[in-house]
Amino acid sequence: MTSLHELRAIEQQRIADERAARERAHQAEEAARVAAEQARLAAIEARERAEREAQLRIEEARVAAEREARMRVEAHEAAERARLAAQLEQERLVHEVALRRADIAKRRPKWMVAVTTIAVAGGLGFGGLAIDRMHQADEAQHATAQADAEKAAAKKEAADAVAKLEAMQKTLDELDGKVREAQQAVATATNALELKQAQKRLDEANRKAAEARERAAELQRIKDKHDRDQKIDVTRCAGQVLCK
Repeated sequence: MTSLHELRAIEQQRIADERAARERAHQAEEAARVAAEQARLAAIEARERAEREAQLRIEEARVAAEREARMRVEAHEAAERARLAAQLEQERLVHEVALRRADIAKRRPKWMVAVTTIAVAGGLGFGGLAIDRMHQADEAQHATAQADAEKAAAKKEAADAVAKLEAMQKTLDELDGKVREAQQAVATATNALELKQAQKRLDEANRKAAEARERAAELQRIKDKHDRDQKIDVTRCAGQVLCK
């Protein structure tokens, strides 16, 4: 009777252990499923946010580049008009000085000498103004070239970010598949050894999935910080060039 009682106790314990193992496997499966779904949704949201931000940066860079191109053309035209005006004024002054010099050779009054000196100084001033306008046009052209380079860099950064997030999504999908396989192994284990091994694989798969989610979150934080640090402010740069 004692042996039969012990056998029944052992059998009941085995049934209880199996029930507890199935319950743990079910809980682990549910937790892994929820975690995998959250990771998948987070990756999709991060990818969509990155695409929106990249498109916004590209559009801002395009608008700024077009504005810079217009400003460059306007600055170049203003500089050219100033240069031509200064050239004409200088030629006129040279001709006028030559005429006055001939007249001074006859009379040489002191007031005429002063007028001639002022006229020459004015011609030099107009020449300096034309040179300054040309420098401003060159600086505006340089600012436009820099804006174009920053626009290309923004496009490349956006493409790299999207590619990395897509690669991370593939990794998460693979890990999700491994988690499901481990969960299936836990659910179909026929003895304690198989259950222990399956549970070990499930814990390892969950650990790797959690690490992958942390890497994805860290990648997103790094990208966001880089976007804030590298945000293009072409309008302010152009204003600084043209206002010098």
